[in-house]
Amino acid sequence: MREDRFLSSEEYDEQAHRLYNDGDFDGALEMLREGLSLYPSAVELYVGMGYARLAREEIAWARRSFRSALVLDPTHEDALVGMGETLLRLGNHARALAYFREVQAMGFDEDVDLMLTMGRALYREELYAEARDVFAKALSIRPASRDTVAALGYC
Repeated sequence: MREDRFLSSEEYDEQAHRLYNDGDFDGALEMLREGLSLYPSAVELYVGMGYARLAREEIAWARRSFRSALVLDPTHEDALVGMGETLLRLGNHARALAYFREVQAMGFDEDVDLMLTMGRALYREELYAEARDVFAKALSIRPASRDTVAALGYC
């Protein structure tokens, strides 16, 4: 227990996110495990666990975490994108693209950060035409986004 009180699931997620951004994937995983022991139905904690596992190249564990999140919320956009990225790394491009299309069809094609995540995952797997399409869509939503302009330029 921290500070003589339980943190909320959101606080566990925020602290894990900070650790992740600092490159402390082990610390993030520890924080997420602790949070999940208290909040076993917290979708965001499973999503965070999935991304931390991906960062550590623990692809099978990442897939398990994203699957757990999707069991709890089959339409959770971050879990769908994470599962898509995991499937890309496993070489299942068709299913990964289906997940990404599903997220876009749900209206998240205007979420530039999610689009960048999808595009970068596609780019890492050398699916340049698909990445270019995602980045171009993101750029049409936010034309002044330097990250999106740069990503499209790389494609």
